[in-house]
Order: sequence, then structure tokens, then C-alpha cells
Amino acid sequence: MAPGNFTIKGVSFNPADVAAAAAKVTSQTVLLAAQIAGVPVKLSDAPPAGTSGGALAQSSQGLGSVLAENERVDQRLVGQREALLRIAAAIVSERYTVLHGTPTQRKSALDAIKSVYESHAPQLRISDSK
Repeated sequence: MAPGNFTIKGVSFNPADVAAAAAKVTSQTVLLAAQIAGVPVKLSDAPPAGTSGGALAQSSQGLGSVLAENERVDQRLVGQREALLRIAAAIVSERYTVLHGTPTQRKSALDAIKSVYESHAPQLRISDSK
């Protein structure tokens, strides 16, 4: 019998193993609670998918990726709305000139609208697909 090992009624156990198991259960409980609450947890050394805690780590990383993608799309939507508002403002501000101006004034107004459109066109696309 090695130091730190105890035998009770023929069953041998090491208290350090019990403490390690308790610590593992506690950490997995905290990770699970965080994930249930919708908080993605990124582990510095995620266990492989087939091991204890691997599925939790993998699904938490997947949740983090989805949340990051949603944030990126939300930012693109905000940019798209701002671009559309600026283009609409340019059209509204040049509307009278386009309808009632001389041909030279109309061309100038349409060029101004085109310039605003071209400067904001890259923000109009939300997805990366072409």
C-alpha cells in the first residue's frame, strides 16, 4: 500500500483521485451552466470530442462561432441601412433638380446621386456570396 492510499473493507482508493474527480465534475457543471445561459466558453485546452467533456467543449465552441457570425451579419445590416439612408437622402435632395432643372442641372444632380451610390455600394451587400 503506497502513502496516501487507504483500504476500507477491501476497497483501495486514493483521496487525491477523489479530489480530482470532484474538481472535474465542478468545472464541467460550471461550463454546462454557462452554456445553458447562452455564454460561449472557449477553453484553452479543449478535450478531444470522444473524451469526457469533449462534447461540451465542442458545442460551446460551435455556439461561440455562431454568435460571432451573427454579430458580423448584424454589423453588416447596420451598414446597409446607413448606406440606403444616405442614398435615399441624396435622391430626395436632388429630386426637384432632376424633375425641373435644365439638362445641365439634371446631369449634375444625377452625377451627384451616382457618386453617393457608388461610394456606398460596397455596404449594400450583406452576404459574402456573389
